[in-house]
Amino acid sequence: MPNWCSNYIVISGDVDKISLLKNVLEDVPKSKEDDSIVFTTLIGKEPEISTEDYEKGGWFDSNVKWFGTKWDVSYSDCQFEFGDDSIIMMPMTAWSPPIMFVSNLCKMYGVTAVMDYDEGGCDFCGRTIVDIDGEIDEDDYGFNEGKYHFDNEYFWESLVESDLEYALEQDVTKAEFILDHSYISEEDLKELETMYDEYMVENAKTEDNG
Repeated sequence: MPNWCSNYIVISGDVDKISLLKNVLEDVPKSKEDDSIVFTTLIGKEPEISTEDYEKGGWFDSNVKWFGTKWDVSYSDCQFEFGDDSIIMMPMTAWSPPIMFVSNLCKMYGVTAVMDYDEGGCDFCGRTIVDIDGEIDEDDYGFNEGKYHFDNEYFWESLVESDLEYALEQDVTKAEFILDHSYISEEDLKELETMYDEYMVENAKTEDNG
């Protein structure tokens, strides 16, 4: 069973280019919306591998090379949102983000894309920007640091809260706690120190009352 990577992909381009992508996707019949064929429908299989070699076991290395991930995804997995000059897709992929799929797509259709992705179990979170030539600008971090950069609200409301609970349970000192979050800005570190102090005082009162 793989670890599932969350992806949020925004494809942008001229109206005619986005319309072409929509038309290709609309050719997927309703009866096949749960079949894992979206990547293949849009960019095909890797040209360098024969059908025979693909079906005899070469599919794994070929998919990782051509899509950036182990398996294709289904139409229903993607939760598509269509605009006049953009398409949003949000598939979950096995182990890794489909960066090469997005790169090949941009190159083939003359569009650009921004993809945010994360996988907590494998401790990564990143953003990749792809231009119309398929060139990749990749910005990767550990999971928490990436969320700080790319999903700041989630970082403060969920991850910091969880870290504070852990710090209380494990008697993590303030110095250790701050060191664990040394990737955030100096201003935010001051805020984090305040949150640590207030959390420890508040929960010490709760324990005393208990």
